[in-house]
Amino acid sequence: MPVTPNRILILSYRHVGDALFTTPALRALRRRFPEAHIAAVVGVQAAPILEDSPHLDELIALPRASIREKWEMRRSLASRNFDTGVLFQHTFLNALFLRWLGCRWRAGLDWKGCEALLTHSTPYVENRHEADRYLAVAAALGAGGDGGGLEMPVRAEARAWAEAFLKPGRTTDGPLVGVFPGSSREWAIKRWPAERFAAAADALACEDRADILLLGGPSDREAVEAVEKTMSARPIVAAGQTTLKELAALLERCALLITNDTGPMHLACAVGTRVIDLVGPGNPAKTGPYGPGHIVIQKVPPSSPKEWKGRRDSPMNLISVEEVAAAARGMLRDCPPLV
Repeated sequence: MPVTPNRILILSYRHVGDALFTTPALRALRRRFPEAHIAAVVGVQAAPILEDSPHLDELIALPRASIREKWEMRRSLASRNFDTGVLFQHTFLNALFLRWLGCRWRAGLDWKGCEALLTHSTPYVENRHEADRYLAVAAALGAGGDGGGLEMPVRAEARAWAEAFLKPGRTTDGPLVGVFPGSSREWAIKRWPAERFAAAADALACEDRADILLLGGPSDREAVEAVEKTMSARPIVAAGQTTLKELAALLERCALLITNDTGPMHLACAVGTRVIDLVGPGNPAKTGPYGPGHIVIQKVPPSSPKEWKGRRDSPMNLISVEEVAAAARGMLRDCPPLV
């Protein structure tokens, strides 16, 4: 069924990674419907990812982007006559909400009982990357064919800040290697040991004349401090000192990022930095680095992190310093440093 939308409402998530995964689909929707007003509902945590998007006319940021929050503003949204609803946050209640709003066309996945409430749908395919799932939803509306990667515009002022921040700590004219040793506190099982991050970073600093940039948010300071204290080389430490946009600008300057399986990994992909993704439990086919040129190191079969929660052994211990350092050297040979 062909659609001719005038006003499109997108229901998205609150997490950074999920917001980044939607960016190829947003680009496809804008290309297909250049004159439509496109609005997105997201959580405040993810809002900085999308607020500079050239593909959105409006961003509605809610604390958690929960169905309760959306329901509380239902009259305001209904009065704005959205004729098309796009279900990226695929739950039955969100699909029902789009129908309640009066969206004539409603697109999403045939999943979680949503199909009965949708006018345009696409099958749920196991082991499909999340970014490709969102693209398939856009394609159901006729907005297919996007071949690009994740997207995060970096402002000139953020680039200037990053350059000023890095300048005092740069000791060589070699590559800048980002290291992200943290993760959600809830999923400590997904962290590579701090002493191994330190050993790999020292090897690159000593043998490849790399400057090491330790990255993380306020909740990652403990992990970053553990790496810093164990290193022989002197790293540049940015943990807890950046906004999300400043973090993007720093990642843009890196020749590569060595990281646990976290949201900032996807931010690096979005600004064009290649990634070495260290994975324990998880499924990189669905949530790994998106696009060519990245490396995933995983020593156990893909599984839910919940299966490992509470266990004393960690699959991350199976990843060696030597293979991470070797993977990084291979990348550095292929990508000249930014100086």
